[in-house]
Amino acid sequence: MDSLSWRDRLLAAIEKKGLNLRTASIRAGKSPSYLHSLLTRNQKPSVESIVEVAQGLEISPLWLIFNLDIDPETEKLILRYQSLDPKRREAVQSMVEAMLPVTEDQDEDAPESDNKS
Repeated sequence: MDSLSWRDRLLAAIEKKGLNLRTASIRAGKSPSYLHSLLTRNQKPSVESIVEVAQGLEISPLWLIFNLDIDPETEKLILRYQSLDPKRREAVQSMVEAMLPVTEDQDEDAPESDNKS
């Protein structure tokens, strides 16, 4: 398991791209000193800010925050889902559950039929 923090992953990504903190901040649409302040003052940014930074650096927000390495389409769905209000999330969950195949566990919960073949 990777013990690096999101800050460590951010610094590694900036270094890998050959950028300094100022340039990386500007690419993320932030003030030139944003990342320096974030990293040296141990500030806790919002998820939205981290997503903006990741997008500015062209890296995965889920990798940066959680160290998850998933395909881009799945990540896109997760980020869109995360932006939904609770009522819409519930609707999406219901739709996904309705699309899933019935498992053996669910089958066992169904009442037995009296029909014998």
